[in-house]
Amino acid sequence: MNQMYKSGILSILILLVLGCSYPKTGIHQLKMNRSAENEGELFYQAYYLRNDTCFQRICEQLNQIVVSNNEFYMNTFIDIYTCGKTREIDWGFSLNDYMPRYDGVELAVCIEGKEIYLNRKLLHISELQKNVDRLLFHPDSSLWRFSNRERKIDFFGKAEYPIMPIAMFVSGEGKQGLSVDEWKFFFDCMNEIMMACDNRMNEISLEKWDVDYESLSIEKKEAIWSVAGYNLNIFFNSCNPPPPDIYTL
Repeated sequence: MNQMYKSGILSILILLVLGCSYPKTGIHQLKMNRSAENEGELFYQAYYLRNDTCFQRICEQLNQIVVSNNEFYMNTFIDIYTCGKTREIDWGFSLNDYMPRYDGVELAVCIEGKEIYLNRKLLHISELQKNVDRLLFHPDSSLWRFSNRERKIDFFGKAEYPIMPIAMFVSGEGKQGLSVDEWKFFFDCMNEIMMACDNRMNEISLEKWDVDYESLSIEKKEAIWSVAGYNLNIFFNSCNPPPPDIYTL
C-alpha cells in the first residue's frame, strides 16, 4: 500500500456497464439495518448514507480499507433475495481479485477535487446525468458498433443492447484516502450516473408494458437488468491516466 501513496494520488477506477437500482425492498432494509459484514456492504451503506450524520464514521472505515490494501477491485451484482414465496431484487458490491478488461470503447469520468471531466471535457455535476444518458443509451451511429452487442434476452428477444462501460477516476492528492467531502462528492457523482440508468430502466418498462419498473414482476425486472442493468466496477490503485480509446463528446 505504501507504493500506492508514493505517487501522492489515490485513483478509483469505476467501470459501469449500464443499469438501475430500486432499493425499496426488504433485502435493502436488512443490509442497511445491520453492521456491514464485508467491504461490499460498507460501500453499499456509504452510498445510501452519504447525507447521514454517520457518514463521517463510514468514511473512516472506507479509508482503512483503502490504506490496508495494495490494490483491489469491486463490482456490483444483481442481488436476488428469496424467502419462502417472496423474491426481491436489489444490487450489491462484491470484492474480487482482478479487474475485467473490455473490448471497444469506454466512457471516462475523471474527478479532480470538485471538478468532473467526462471524456476530458469539464462538466458540472448537474450535467453528468444527461451526458451519460446520451452517450450510454443514445450513442451516435459511429459509436453504435462499439457500444452494442447482439444478445437474446427473455421478454425482449434477440437484438442489440448497450454494453459500453464507464470508467470513473477519483484522485485524492497526498492523502491516506479521501476526505469526507471527497467521498461525498464521489458517491454523489456515482448517484448521477446511476440515476441516468434508473430513468432508462423505467422508460423501458413504460414503453414495453405501460407500467413503471417498480410495478413489474421479478422476472420482468431481471429481464430489464439484462437490457440496461448496470455492472459497476471499482478498482482502487495508484494514479492512472484515462484510457486512450475513449469516446469524445
